Amino acid sequence: MIVYGSAKTEETAVHQPRSAKCTVTDRSSAALRQREAWPDFARACAIILVVLFHSRHSTWLIGFQNDALADRLWPFISDIITPLRMPLFFLISGMLATNAVTKPWHEVSYKRVWNNLYIYVVWGTIYMAMIPSWPRLAESSLPLYQQAALLMLGDSPAWYLWALAVFFVVARFASRVPSALVLFVTYVAASFAPELRDAIHPPPRLMLQCMFFFFAGLRFSRLPFVLAARASIPAFAAVTPIMLVAVWAYHEKVFGIFPVAGIVCVIWGIIAASLATRHIEAFAAFGRWMGSRTLQVYVVHFLVLTALLNLAALYLPASVKVSPLVSLSAPLLLTGTTVICSLSVAYCLPKLKLGWLLKLPN
Repeated sequence: MIVYGSAKTEETAVHQPRSAKCTVTDRSSAALRQREAWPDFARACAIILVVLFHSRHSTWLIGFQNDALADRLWPFISDIITPLRMPLFFLISGMLATNAVTKPWHEVSYKRVWNNLYIYVVWGTIYMAMIPSWPRLAESSLPLYQQAALLMLGDSPAWYLWALAVFFVVARFASRVPSALVLFVTYVAASFAPELRDAIHPPPRLMLQCMFFFFAGLRFSRLPFVLAARASIPAFAAVTPIMLVAVWAYHEKVFGIFPVAGIVCVIWGIIAASLATRHIEAFAAFGRWMGSRTLQVYVVHFLVLTALLNLAALYLPASVKVSPLVSLSAPLLLTGTTVICSLSVAYCLPKLKLGWLLKLPN
């Protein structure tokens, strides 16, 4: 049995398939550490891509990104990483929930449901107060009661937490439903959801797009470990062009392509994370460290982004704001700064007796 994740955050045990058991004892201790490290490293990379996406979008909201090349390049990059970041995040989240789905409700409800909903409401309320800071955001013109109603329906920047709680509850009710039927229904929803981009807000649409990957990780939690164990450089080289074609098709808005692109990108991400942590110990160590802090970065980074961008809008000279080089590099610089500041804020909150902002009090 290979135990996934660090002791700090996860107690979920993921069993190896029978076909792999005979090879486990023959592998070195480094290989075993790699098996534990790659999901955390993949999660760490996914949260950085989430921050990068929001950093790019945030520079546009504040009116900071005005260069013609940057305005073409960064939306394209956003489309490229979209089928990877949240599908990979939700696949791993589903893997982590595999054992919890069958446990008694009183043993898992605090961690899997109430804590996520609590953090969602706390930070969703904070984000709601921040909305006036985003002058080009449509929700900034909505009355407060409408914003509160959207929050209660999962329509918030913190929607990932809402989705985790809801998906887990649905998974318990659907535990006896055949996997083929569950994946078929969620696959169809993921295929049609992008077509609703003009009809519903992004959070509910993204939930429909990502539910398939959560249930894929939940129902087939062993397969990613088999794929990671068999990862090789030739396999990575073979999957990469397929991945590029898939994300290009998504960029071109080919109907029904999102789940296909997501599956290919997730396979590519698992292989890449496995190779990275297997051959470079620093990546494995980073994954183990960062993997236990992804939730903290997720909930805090919107607040940090708001502060950084408004400070930049107020104090940076106009010549800097309109510089093509700054417009091109701003999302990258902002991503690194935001991740570091978010981790710092999350570290300081418990020290300031504000740990209740990050965890439901017992």
